[in-house]
Amino acid sequence: MKNRLIGGTIVGIITLIALFAGGVVTAIILTLSSLIAVRELMKVYSLEKSSFAWVNYITTVLLYVFLYFEKEQLVMPLSIVVVIITLAIYVFRFPKYKDTDMMRAIFSFLYGAILLSYILRIRSMEQGLALSFFVLISSYTTGLQASVLS
Repeated sequence: MKNRLIGGTIVGIITLIALFAGGVVTAIILTLSSLIAVRELMKVYSLEKSSFAWVNYITTVLLYVFLYFEKEQLVMPLSIVVVIITLAIYVFRFPKYKDTDMMRAIFSFLYGAILLSYILRIRSMEQGLALSFFVLISSYTTGLQASVLS
């Protein structure tokens, strides 16, 4: 529990610095945070070195490139492509992977990359710095409560 609390505090401080910096600094730090989140989720499921993971890593970077260059209209097609490629990997590598592996891979991308990308989207809005603090505070306090209660 203590390690999770310390880790959460460090991530919170790094995110705070990224929010103040804005622009490319925020995009790079959030991209790295999303890659770490996706990897950790894939690691929980023992899929961190699988084909599913590589699809998630590449598309996470693409997601943030699209957002940085204000191509939000490409986010939904990218998400659909992730699902289609993940389904194709499952079909073509069938005995190796189970349906739960496929679902876990899709969840890892949606949770680890897409949800964190909303911090960048909020930060780029008018008054985004102030609004992004609400996201940081709420996510930090819920993570802290989860650490204390578990």
